[in-house]
Amino acid sequence: MRAGHTPEIRARISAYAKLQTGPRNPFYGKRHSVETKAKLAAAATGRLWSEAQKEAHRIGNAARSRGWFINTEGYRIIRTESGRWRAEHIVIVEKALGRRLKYGEQVHHVNGVKADNRNVNFIICTNSYHKWLHNEMARRYQREHFNA
Repeated sequence: MRAGHTPEIRARISAYAKLQTGPRNPFYGKRHSVETKAKLAAAATGRLWSEAQKEAHRIGNAARSRGWFINTEGYRIIRTESGRWRAEHIVIVEKALGRRLKYGEQVHHVNGVKADNRNVNFIICTNSYHKWLHNEMARRYQREHFNA
């Protein structure tokens, strides 16, 4: 119970807790089936995967052994010379600039294709401009496609 509870609320919480202990609890004395115990044990060790999850894990490991993979956001992630995993578009921009990106700088893909990592497809912008750019593109798309 939190310190800010009134005495009335504390009494109600205590009464409810007493109702749920021992034989009053609907699960009191119940046992898990053998199947449920096996599922719980497998889940605890991380072995309860669907076939799709197993396939994604296998593909992911194969891609990582190649030195690159596509992350969940659609960006290509590569292993750099130092052994770190970094987004490829950021590595390319930093090589073109000859420096690391500053705090608050972001890389925007002009054509919106995250896997298109050509130099001509990048704009380096501030966080606020990048957010404005995406909002403006969404607004224009809605106007073009949904407004008559």
